[in-house]
Parts: sequence; C-alpha cells; structure tokens
Amino acid sequence: MKTISISDSATFVDDDINIDPAHLTLTQNGYVVVGGRSLLHRVIAGAAKGQVVDHVDGNRLNNQRANLRITTHQGNAQNLQSAQKNNKLGLRGVWQCPKTGRFRAAVTFNGKKRYAGYFSTPDEAATAAGQLRRDLGFLDSRTDDRLQPHDGSGMSREDDRRCKS
Repeated sequence: MKTISISDSATFVDDDINIDPAHLTLTQNGYVVVGGRSLLHRVIAGAAKGQVVDHVDGNRLNNQRANLRITTHQGNAQNLQSAQKNNKLGLRGVWQCPKTGRFRAAVTFNGKKRYAGYFSTPDEAATAAGQLRRDLGFLDSRTDDRLQPHDGSGMSREDDRRCKS
C-alpha cells in the first residue's frame, strides 16, 4: 500500500498504481477525483457506466483494490454505517413493537421486507438484522463484527400477529 497526499488529506492505493498527485483532487463529499472528472475508485475498480463501486470499509480515501467491490445501488445502501435519521433506536433494521415491547429485525431486499424475527433486546435484533444482511449477500464488515449465526429462535407467531404493519 502507498499513501498519496492530496491537499490536507491522503488517499491509499495499491503499490502498482502510478498516479501523479498533481492530477488528484478531493471532492466536498470526500471522494478522490483523477484529472478533474473521473472518480479514482471507479477507475481502479474498472467500473463501467451504470455500475456502482462500494468502499467495503466505508473509507472513501481507501482506494486499494481489496477495499473496492462492484455492486448494485441496493448492495451499496445495505453497507451504510448507521441507521436512518428517523430511526428512534439508532440501530439499522430494528423496530420496537409498541404493543409487546419486543424488537423486530428486518431488512429490505429487492423491494420486499425480510424478517429475522422478534427479540427481547435491541442488540439481539440488531445482530439478527446484520446476520440477515450477510445471509442475503451484503457485506457488513464495519458494523457487525459481533454477529453469530441466527437460528430464528427469537420469533414467535403470536408476536408476529400482534405487530404486523
């Protein structure tokens, strides 16, 4: 890995990447641009028009090949580090049922909700939601290092009937 300085920052690339630092700039969003118009991570990944390139670790300055993957928009969105702003619990894929107080784990996949079940604690539900994302093929290396395989034991039919929305 080598480090290339850009303004007040630096980007990381593989040793075999040869780019003149004078041709690199940093966007307001934190992406590295080559020659004023091409995003460095897209160039390194060899992405075609319409393909989405994901930084696996979430660091837009880490442009090493091992940290880049071509995915779909949906796959990239599943790798968000945090919950949406309107999420009261602050945990991705977790919702609390107001009737039972239990926590439901769910992931949206191909426009449909996939449920992992109901759980006693928000952390159990977050772990199950993370495992479900991984089972569906989404990377979650930044947020779910504590995951264990989910066996569905947290779900009860009674809870499911009471909290269906």
